[in-house]
Amino acid sequence: RRRALGLVRTGRKRAACLHIDAMAPIVRLSLSSLLLLPADASSLNLRRQSDAPSTSHNEDYEVRLNNKHNVQYAGELTAGGQTLPVVYDTGSFEVLLLSSHCDLTCGVGHKVYDEHKSKTFKMDNGVKAYHRFGSGPTESTRGFDTLQIGEVGSPYIMAQAPFFQVWRHGIHPWRDSTFFSGIVGMAHPDIVPRNMRAPTTVKDKQLPGDPLLLTSLGIKSFAICLRRSAPDAPGMLAIGPKVESRKDEPAFISLPVVGKMHWGLKMTNVTAPGVDAEPLCNPSCGAIVDSGTSLIAVPPSAAKLVAALDKAVARDCSNLNSLPVLRLDFDSTVVELPPQAYVLQIGSPPGGTDMQDFLADSEVRRAVRERCYSAFMTIDKKSQFGDVWILGMPFLRYFYTVFDRPAKKIHIARAGPDCEILPKASTFAAAGGLMNSSAAAHLPAPLLGAGGGPQRVGLDGLLRPGWAGPDSGVRLQV
Repeated sequence: RRRALGLVRTGRKRAACLHIDAMAPIVRLSLSSLLLLPADASSLNLRRQSDAPSTSHNEDYEVRLNNKHNVQYAGELTAGGQTLPVVYDTGSFEVLLLSSHCDLTCGVGHKVYDEHKSKTFKMDNGVKAYHRFGSGPTESTRGFDTLQIGEVGSPYIMAQAPFFQVWRHGIHPWRDSTFFSGIVGMAHPDIVPRNMRAPTTVKDKQLPGDPLLLTSLGIKSFAICLRRSAPDAPGMLAIGPKVESRKDEPAFISLPVVGKMHWGLKMTNVTAPGVDAEPLCNPSCGAIVDSGTSLIAVPPSAAKLVAALDKAVARDCSNLNSLPVLRLDFDSTVVELPPQAYVLQIGSPPGGTDMQDFLADSEVRRAVRERCYSAFMTIDKKSQFGDVWILGMPFLRYFYTVFDRPAKKIHIARAGPDCEILPKASTFAAAGGLMNSSAAAHLPAPLLGAGGGPQRVGLDGLLRPGWAGPDSGVRLQV
């Protein structure tokens, strides 16, 4: 059975239901591309080289994130003069690139990094590392080269930055159904945490804690937003002084990051108005904002809510505008996701076919009609804050999100179809009946405008959180 792919590490993955916003465009997914991040096995660290020259890192710069079936987004990274498409992943730590040395497990048609075409590559004594992601393991060798965020000429460049060349892996979506050739970790710690470092071929030995690429480049903040104005609309990764000043704009609200390793938020309630479900997040949950996960991932405790939402979705997608919003409570701040964020349009399973079997079997998915479903992944992880939720790509389609590393905060504003930031007047609603009386801020679902239908997706490429491994029930240090 094939599993959806993700770039964050967590527990076992279950079948996805598909959902979307009432007034937003339907996201059409391609089942073959869903992404997931690293599993409990950790990633190796990046060691900053004292002799590594770099350019000025104080310029505004934007990387286009190309979209594949609304479940994978890849932007350019240049390594040793070779430009490759990579996932800029807020749920992981290191830089991993498919290598020209990779065997048949890497599939065909990918761009790959070739150390022989680089004039600046240095081998790290042949050290081999083993990373385990939610979608499978990788085997790689560690080396150093000049890395640039974006294309050649980007101001964000670091010489002799550590990275890993993947020469074998077991991640199905990273084969023929993906169009990215690497993963760039964008977590908030300055160095790779000890329990996130991958084991090596040397028994009982790990590499020292290297700084993340963001740390080496002096990047304090970055922003991610995924457009929804057209089918397969691209996203954007923005860096520079303009992004760092966004937090002071009135349209933004700030959420404290409580996670020690991930972009984790403390969530105190999840509801869908009009849906009768058991109380969730009592007293709290850990919610991770992850650019490398294709859908919203929920714990088993949310099964009743998910089932109720899925039952409410008309399979012909005709009732999106009347479906409830998904309301997320972060202590004093309430954030709403429109139905289009959790309703997706995919090929429907033949009569009598279980949804989980449908998502797992590529043969069953051929020649089927497109229909709407509530779309959630299930992960079974506990954190120090309770059950773990993942706010993946759907969250980033509706909220312009700034990741503030020094302040350990996430700043969000409602985003229009082309990632335009909606003004404060339409961003913050009066309390009314939608906000708890104790809430200090309310961020209602964005006005959908263009592209307000369901998202069509390709589930073969679904990405799971990188840390979402098969060991269910394991406690995750958020």
